[in-house]
Amino acid sequence: MIALVFAATAFMKITSFILMCQQLRAEYASKDQVYKATLGQWLYFIAAPTLVYKDKYPRTARVRMGWLGRRVAEFIGTHSEKPLFRLLYIVFVLKSTQEQVRKGWLGGESSRRVHPHALRKSTLIQMVSFTHVHV
Repeated sequence: MIALVFAATAFMKITSFILMCQQLRAEYASKDQVYKATLGQWLYFIAAPTLVYKDKYPRTARVRMGWLGRRVAEFIGTHSEKPLFRLLYIVFVLKSTQEQVRKGWLGGESSRRVHPHALRKSTLIQMVSFTHVHV
């Protein structure tokens, strides 16, 4: 689903860039000038949070530090809690697994019990690799 959203956004951006470049070439040709889009303009448009291409975007004379600080704080705030949730999830799974091993639920037959420390390393490795790939 996320890949589909990125593909649709890329398609709209490319289409906007091509159509606006054609329109700007026609406008410049009527004034006996030549319009050529640069790689810098293309890269800026790809990174900009807009779907409408312009050859010149309105800009302020200075950087708005309050706005930039809020965006940086939002980014840090949303990404700083991920490691904590991963750690809490791993600790919970390890504790519940060890409890099941102690009670003999994961040992298969009641005569064949698994030692509590036998699953600790493998479960930790599985949980860490799972959270890095899927979270």
